[in-house]
Amino acid sequence: MAREQELIKHLRRHVADDGVSVVAEYRADGAPVLGSYEVVNGRTTEASEIPPDRPTLYVSDGSYGMAGFKGLRETDVGVVVGDGPETLAALDAEHLLDRGNLVFVNSVDEVVGLLDWLTEPSAEQTPAVSIASYRLPLKIDNNTGELTPSMGGVATGLANMTPPPHHWVGELSGHSDPLHGDGTDYHPLTVSERETEGHYAGFSNGILWPTYHGLREFVPGADDVRFWENAAGEWFEQYQRVNQRFADELARQAEPDSIAWVHDYQLQLVSGMLRDQRPDLTLGYFAHTPFPNYTDYSTIPHHEELLAGLLANDVLGFQTPRDVKNFVDTVRKVVQRSAEAGSPFTVNGELVRVVGDQIQVENRQVAVRNYPISIDYDKYDSLGRSDEIARKTEEIKETVGHRKIIAGIERLDYTKGISERIDALELLLAEGRFDPRQEVMYLSFAKAREGVEAAQQYAELLSNRIAELNAKYRIIDPKTGRSWEPIHDHWDSVSPEEVPAVYRAADVMTITPLKDGMNLMAKEFIASRSDERGTLLLGGGAGAAVELGPSGAVIVDPRNTRELADGMERALHMSEPEQRERMRGLRRQVRTHQVGTWNSRIIQDLNQARTEKAPARVGGIRQRRRTPSRPIPGAPATNMAGRGPAPGLSARRRQSVRRQHRP
Repeated sequence: MAREQELIKHLRRHVADDGVSVVAEYRADGAPVLGSYEVVNGRTTEASEIPPDRPTLYVSDGSYGMAGFKGLRETDVGVVVGDGPETLAALDAEHLLDRGNLVFVNSVDEVVGLLDWLTEPSAEQTPAVSIASYRLPLKIDNNTGELTPSMGGVATGLANMTPPPHHWVGELSGHSDPLHGDGTDYHPLTVSERETEGHYAGFSNGILWPTYHGLREFVPGADDVRFWENAAGEWFEQYQRVNQRFADELARQAEPDSIAWVHDYQLQLVSGMLRDQRPDLTLGYFAHTPFPNYTDYSTIPHHEELLAGLLANDVLGFQTPRDVKNFVDTVRKVVQRSAEAGSPFTVNGELVRVVGDQIQVENRQVAVRNYPISIDYDKYDSLGRSDEIARKTEEIKETVGHRKIIAGIERLDYTKGISERIDALELLLAEGRFDPRQEVMYLSFAKAREGVEAAQQYAELLSNRIAELNAKYRIIDPKTGRSWEPIHDHWDSVSPEEVPAVYRAADVMTITPLKDGMNLMAKEFIASRSDERGTLLLGGGAGAAVELGPSGAVIVDPRNTRELADGMERALHMSEPEQRERMRGLRRQVRTHQVGTWNSRIIQDLNQARTEKAPARVGGIRQRRRTPSRPIPGAPATNMAGRGPAPGLSARRRQSVRRQHRP
């Protein structure tokens, strides 16, 4: 179970028993939020003193010092508001980061959400969650037939979800029988060859993938009439058909009044189809890819139908604020243009409106938020320290002759900026700034997407470029005949067990996509480096750059060959003290923002949407809400001087925190 959920579960037990004290000491929009409260049997009241035998929830941004965090007992929980480098450094200086009773939140709204969670139903009472992703998070061993976890953003993000999803619908090649494991029922769907060609290779990866990554150059031009006829006709029909099958299976499996959570660009119509069949469900969607601007989005055939499918959700999650802004702006422009054309934009027959940055579908508000996905930090930290990984790390270093390593583990995809990186290396070689006898670029490739022509062509291009560069800049010792090539390329996919060894061997880890949703390998690299060595060279187009740039990554524009080359050289020759300082900041950031926080925040928001759209439920019985006597602590409805609303809270959030909490 995620550490944060364990802590809140611990406090919940006391809420229903002898109560919990809450102490708030932080600033919101420059104004102090100070106060002491108690939560007993779901009711919140102000408290003049803190009983010494009662567990305490201490909420602070550190602006009043670290004494409150230092004084936490084993039964207490500390909530750190804000995650800036100064706050994390202050906690680290007091040796507080490694304590097991801290929860990290980014904003006042998250404080409110966390405190709401304290008096919401416990994990055991949380409604069932059903998930749909194009592929199940499983793979079949071709030799033994054994099922094992797969890699990838969806699989990684949901691997430790607590409680686990009740149902998971997805494709599993060569398998159609229901499966069960670790509390989840898996429902494999078989996708035909024709459906794969139209839905997956054609519409999803031929149009949506490059467009969502802002790479329209990988989409054929308007003069390719046959391509666009297929895209708007046969391919989209297959896209609809596959989405309908996912929706039908979710409709069959999901429990009454539960949550259905759909993932990624291949399944954007599912929620709209599901809302027709199962209006009792609360619907969520998470985009693992970036979301494009309106100009690019509007070039997609049937883009308004896709948009309507997304707006059928109650909660929409994106990786970065940039993606949220692009989505809201796109909805606004589609609504405006539809109104100008005399045909109002609707979702399942309900009118869509955009008021400010809020999207409403009839009387339902769609929550559109960014939730940066993360990793299990402890897992990769432990792997990086293991003897087996140390042995494999040494093998990699021996393979390249103990040269300094600029490493990359890549899927063969044009969005990853691999050819741009090779161009930058060629510039360094041409200018004599990279010596193949002392340094090497180590590239390990996963196979390209099957059936996607552009990906296959890109793989061929890379293979030729690497061969040409190695032939041109190979150095041969005339006396011994020994040769050194600037690139060591490995074309067999690295196993999950070997990935941390590449991370540990790297002097520089290069992750320079032209654009990416997040890129979890950046965070895995950081978590694996307990030695506080190595430098992360990160493309500014990666979603991870928003978090990791301020924390210590070297950020570059991969489209700028000179800037990328300079960044590679700088990272390769960075001093050990600077490496350590940067890596400490990066490790603090990733350690305090783990995957358990990501999925629990989204499920929390989905559960809130569920409770807000229907009368409150206690023990399965519908009840009227009662008016509370007091607001929730930590973000009170009046500030410490009693002069109006608490700073930093929107009207909707203030209304939310005033609701009666169930006993």
